[in-house]
Amino acid sequence: EGQGNVTLHGDSLSTGSQMIFLIGNGISIKNLTLKDVPLHGVSVSGSYINHHNDVVIENVKVDNAFGFGIIINGYDRVLIDNCEVSNTCMNNVNENPSANCQWPSGLRADGCSHVTVSHCTIHHNWGEGLNTSLDKYVQVNDNKVYDNYSANIYCHSAAKSIYKNNLVYNTD
Repeated sequence: EGQGNVTLHGDSLSTGSQMIFLIGNGISIKNLTLKDVPLHGVSVSGSYINHHNDVVIENVKVDNAFGFGIIINGYDRVLIDNCEVSNTCMNNVNENPSANCQWPSGLRADGCSHVTVSHCTIHHNWGEGLNTSLDKYVQVNDNKVYDNYSANIYCHSAAKSIYKNNLVYNTD
């Protein structure tokens, strides 16, 4: 944790390199900007069977990633607050999206419980913008989600979910 924002550029990394890949309990990522990411910006990987616990991602910006901007799977108690994710899922720009085995998202929580996504801006991603899949006890509030291809907000089998006060639109 520093005294301001830190910017990391991934343009010198090899294709398919992760920028931030973490596994464990009690993860906190704050005040970070990631640019030109060869694969996923922030990937926090738990267990779908025996969930890990406690992830906080605050004031993180991901701009221009080949895959997911932020993806979290297999966790209980996830907070994503005041983040911006843009120009991700770039592997879909010149390809047939249906040919991909996995359609990436700007921000995705997958197989998690007690997930809160608030005060985020998610835009111009070449997949779903905000994706909650197979989660339970989800609160998505006060976000701005726009101009994402193929969906701005995608909720797949997310039980006990509340989406409120989100600004969602397309301009093109």
